[in-house]
Amino acid sequence: MIVSPEGGFQNVTEWAKKEICWQQVQKLRIPLDQELAKQLVAREDDRLVKKEAEAQQEALGGIETQMVVVNLGSLYWKQLLAWAKARTLLSPDEESIIAVACGIPRKLPTEKQSARLLKIKDRVELEGYLGR
Repeated sequence: MIVSPEGGFQNVTEWAKKEICWQQVQKLRIPLDQELAKQLVAREDDRLVKKEAEAQQEALGGIETQMVVVNLGSLYWKQLLAWAKARTLLSPDEESIIAVACGIPRKLPTEKQSARLLKIKDRVELEGYLGR
């Protein structure tokens, strides 16, 4: 079908680009190999597996982010807060989030707060903070 162009087409690649070629291909009934059929997954099942994998990866990412923040320790966050406040680099909201990290291990920042803390840390380091 594709390799035997109709309608005066000499070039197979030009024929394969035509809608009429693909309409004819869609009409073909080609049996599905049984070994291949065993490996196929329903589209909805595939979506569910991917969605679950993404959720699991997101959860792991959040936990890892929290671990980084906690491992830096409260002293690190206290020093960062003092350094950044002296240079007026923080918004009141950022100061309150860092205050949570200053309470480690008594207080633990949420995954969302931890993600913000690491962004703040990166920004403050770009401003010259050396940390420990």
